[in-house]
Amino acid sequence: MLKVLEILDQFQLALSHASDSLGLLYLMICVAFLPYYCVALPILFGGHVFRVAEVVWYCIAVGLATFPAAHAHNLLKSIVPLIQMSYTGTNASFLSTDINMRVYIAIHNLHANTFALSGKIFVITYGFIGSICGLIVTFAVILPNVSFKTYDIKS
Repeated sequence: MLKVLEILDQFQLALSHASDSLGLLYLMICVAFLPYYCVALPILFGGHVFRVAEVVWYCIAVGLATFPAAHAHNLLKSIVPLIQMSYTGTNASFLSTDINMRVYIAIHNLHANTFALSGKIFVITYGFIGSICGLIVTFAVILPNVSFKTYDIKS
């Protein structure tokens, strides 16, 4: 159990360093370029071949940047039952209070999404990616139908 806790501490430190260095990149990919994705999505259904290829390339790049982070988060959450099963055995009563507290904190951190890559204001999970994709599709459907009225102030 002690070895598992040490590995989790090292992994959390590595994710923290990665989030510090890649956080602004994820922030730009997921939030700053959101209007571009919304405007570019209708191009997939009727645009020049090179423009469609460019939009497809951007979609692939976003997927390659975000899905591994969400998959790592999902895999980390899957070890919680293993920790709980190994910890609730008959040998658990003989563990020190320090280890008991570390196990409790590790399980709490895994449930609280602190073991994940973040974009400074969000944590990258499958749910977050689904929310962003839903927002992009919604805006892509709404924006082409919006017409802005212009007024001529000279007349």
